[in-house]
Amino acid sequence: MALRNEALLLCLPLALLACGQVAQVNRQNNATTTSSGQTETPAPSPCVEGPLPPQGGRLSAPRDYPNLQTHLTVVETSAQPTVSAAQAFAQVGYQSTSSSCGVTEELAYWTSDTPATMPTECAGPDLSRVPAYCKSASTKPIYQHVLAWVFTWRTDCGPVLGPVPPPGQTPGSELVPARLSCTSITFVDATTGKRSEYTSQAPT
Repeated sequence: MALRNEALLLCLPLALLACGQVAQVNRQNNATTTSSGQTETPAPSPCVEGPLPPQGGRLSAPRDYPNLQTHLTVVETSAQPTVSAAQAFAQVGYQSTSSSCGVTEELAYWTSDTPATMPTECAGPDLSRVPAYCKSASTKPIYQHVLAWVFTWRTDCGPVLGPVPPPGQTPGSELVPARLSCTSITFVDATTGKRSEYTSQAPT
């Protein structure tokens, strides 16, 4: 039986770094505008780095990251990781710097809608010529219920790109994210020790 080739989809609606670029949520509540026309967001709470490597623990309650299409669920007490917390941390390569702070490590089940695969013939590049069955072809997320050591830390946000203004209108002010106002998240497979190839980022 022939196997159907599949194409890797790195980008679905609302996916972030898995698409190869940083997409930021535009948050201008309580923002101030500088003399240069740039908009500054309020500074987040101070970040204090704990001892490294961090003390690995277990996720105590389900947690969702809607902007990242990522869902974490609690691991039952009978499940034990093959890879230790210290071994997993070594795979991440995290370093505490002026732009990275406050790393945490938790054992959880990781599920994310992206990255995903779909049949190559449904991926284009000319979507007008794809087979008719592609309209109902579903994507297959790669990471589903993965026992993982999940790492989060505060980091600087990437540039924020606003909507393109209509012809003849002046672009709006540029949003300048405050330092350490985003959260980065990635994981290491707690069974194989392999780190995810993707690190996602969203406003804290």
